[in-house]
Amino acid sequence: MHVGPFIGVGGDVATFIGGLILALDAVNREKEFGRIRKVAGTALRPGALALLKIDLNGVILTDPDDVDRAFIRQSARKAIWGCGFLAVGFLLLLSAHLIELWN
Repeated sequence: MHVGPFIGVGGDVATFIGGLILALDAVNREKEFGRIRKVAGTALRPGALALLKIDLNGVILTDPDDVDRAFIRQSARKAIWGCGFLAVGFLLLLSAHLIELWN
């Protein structure tokens, strides 16, 4: 039984998932911009932060710049996952090709 093609399929799947994560993150930028404006417009009215502690994606909002930081953090997490899947896919495909060369 040849293992190389099965590893190659796993690499293709991981690469596809990584690309999909990164593409969806890029497509959702416009929606994210709308959410940033909504959060900044409602929660960050003058005096609102003095009364509330707002946690958005792990960032405590204390000034308007924190809203952008919270959404950037969320996007960075998606990018890390996407790059991780791409790297795993690449390594699996490389392994499959090396196995094919040795056989």
